[in-house]
Amino acid sequence: MEKMSVMHWVQFVTNPWIMASYLLICSSVILAGIAQRRKRRWMCYAAGATVFVGLAAGFFRPRLEIRNDAPYSQANAVFQGSKAVARLQPATQVAQSPAPPRQESPFPEPVKPEALNPLAPRLWVVSNSGEVTEYDPSAFGTKLTVRIPPDAIRSDARAFRDLVQINRRGQILVGPIFHGPYAASTSCTLWLWNGQSGSYLNCENEHREETAADGNHLVTEILSRPALTADGEHLFWFVNAQQQKQGDQEKGVMPSVATTFHILETSLSGNQREEIGSLPFPDCTCSTGACEETCPTAAAWVPKTGISNFFVVIGSFTGQIEQTTYVNESLYRKSADGQWASSRLPSSFENDILDASEDASSFVVAITDSACCGWVNESDDRTLLLRRGQTTVLFDEFARYNNSQYDVNYSAGDAQLCPDNQLVAMTISSSARPGEEFRASDAGGTGAKLSAEVVEQINKTLVELPAVEVVTATEPPTRAAYLPNTTLVGWLSEKEILIVKDSLLVAYDVVTGTMRKSNISVGDNSFALVR
Repeated sequence: MEKMSVMHWVQFVTNPWIMASYLLICSSVILAGIAQRRKRRWMCYAAGATVFVGLAAGFFRPRLEIRNDAPYSQANAVFQGSKAVARLQPATQVAQSPAPPRQESPFPEPVKPEALNPLAPRLWVVSNSGEVTEYDPSAFGTKLTVRIPPDAIRSDARAFRDLVQINRRGQILVGPIFHGPYAASTSCTLWLWNGQSGSYLNCENEHREETAADGNHLVTEILSRPALTADGEHLFWFVNAQQQKQGDQEKGVMPSVATTFHILETSLSGNQREEIGSLPFPDCTCSTGACEETCPTAAAWVPKTGISNFFVVIGSFTGQIEQTTYVNESLYRKSADGQWASSRLPSSFENDILDASEDASSFVVAITDSACCGWVNESDDRTLLLRRGQTTVLFDEFARYNNSQYDVNYSAGDAQLCPDNQLVAMTISSSARPGEEFRASDAGGTGAKLSAEVVEQINKTLVELPAVEVVTATEPPTRAAYLPNTTLVGWLSEKEILIVKDSLLVAYDVVTGTMRKSNISVGDNSFALVR
């Protein structure tokens, strides 16, 4: 029998069931005395039964209550101890790497809600004609089809993909689609599916020209870009408001521009506006004559499932040779009391953000090639994992392919973290195709020729690309899976990815190596999203 503590004995003695048993026992003693005096045997039996019931009620019931009052963790200790904890492991042929040492984060500790994304991932296939179909990721059956209006579809298929947002609530935001040659001076279409019906929203763009008191011609432009939220209750609007002075070339006065970036939160209809923050840029002289080449504007990077508790604001401009210069990157984070605050990110973030963990503690960024002017391979493409002050190289073009001397580019520009942040999946692709004619890089010198051996080696690497690679999020990373001639769609769970193989969607289990094939075709006229 288990030992009982002093506190448990106190609870035992003072328990109401014990008090009731005292009364039953006392009653049985009195009943037994009466039975003996009156010679009634049945009363003796009743007295004995009463004593037994009283003892049972007083002893066993409190013991059960004491057991039930034990903490949940105590009650489950035996069960938890006998059950093996399931942890995601890479493929058996891959060696394990130690976890990276913990370092201080360059920004404050993330807010960790109890459930950042409680909903399961959803699978969508979007056609360039505007048909959006949801499929069940477990069985690949059709669940829902939504038709986007024709005027909310852009003819440029690649650009159209960048203008389609879908969150985990199943809401769809498309646009803005500009109907004319110049964004702010022409009409645009913005369309929202709120999960039940579709509607058009005001693009909130403005183009205004006026003459200042000094005679200078002023052009005011307001360009807005909306974003979905994860909870499906609001919209965020990222607005560049610019006032440009045209200048006077005859007098040698260059144009200049003043830009302020605004962050707004509204209802789904675009009403109930609240400004979250703003970022004013210093007045900037357009030294090349084109303000977009020398003066910064801002944009926002948001999680693919919609804004929940963070987003990143990126201030930058693109020079004459299309090389991006970053002037500001700030992390906006929502605190537990619902207030937004920003913190400046270190220079290591001044690259293309590809993905981030749901608590903003880990980011995947890509350092893209700086080639221009007809060349494709001038610098080293790399994909990095930034986690709490530590940088892990997930992909390094020059280290893997030793291709700095020829003009063929390799990159991994769509890397995604798995839900538990233990693995990273990415598509490795190339600018070339097997059998093409290859030339030496710009660094190799004009007229340089590639040897037959180098050409053969290039073709060997290209024949298996594009390929999906999965690596561990450790330092150094180790390969957990490699799938030639496939492209990545996204993570369906902590261990299963969705890929495109032979134009069909296929689910691949990184741990077991098993595949679940579907009949869903994804080709040049459609694309798939996991949200």
